[in-house]
Amino acid sequence: MTERQKRFCYEYLVDLNPTKAAVNAGYSEKYSGQTGCRLLKNPEVQKFLEDLLKNEDKRNEVLVNRVVSELAVIAFSKMEDIKNSEKLKALEMLGKHFRIFVSSFKEENDAGTGHSKEKDDNPFAGLSVEELRKLVENEE
Repeated sequence: MTERQKRFCYEYLVDLNPTKAAVNAGYSEKYSGQTGCRLLKNPEVQKFLEDLLKNEDKRNEVLVNRVVSELAVIAFSKMEDIKNSEKLKALEMLGKHFRIFVSSFKEENDAGTGHSKEKDDNPFAGLSVEELRKLVENEE
């Protein structure tokens, strides 16, 4: 495999555009569309791309695990050690990552306001924060 073919592979992974990758790898702009398609059919190029993608998957997995670990440190630290808003944000992000929260909201553009409306039968949907506080206080 030539160095230019390797460059094509690296360039191709940037935006998955074979024409652009061929030009950026140094192939003729005039024939870049044909060259890009031809290179993608080349077994050596296919194998090299496959290997690059496997390595990319491993790097992404490590990165995701590291981010989740860092969020967990923040989320489960003592309140004195961290701002309340940072802790809540970390917990929210962890919950979203692990799909703990099931959203009951549907994004709708309410007459141009962009506010969300609940789509399920939540009896508390129309209550203000103050009304919800009153309900909680009455339960205690």
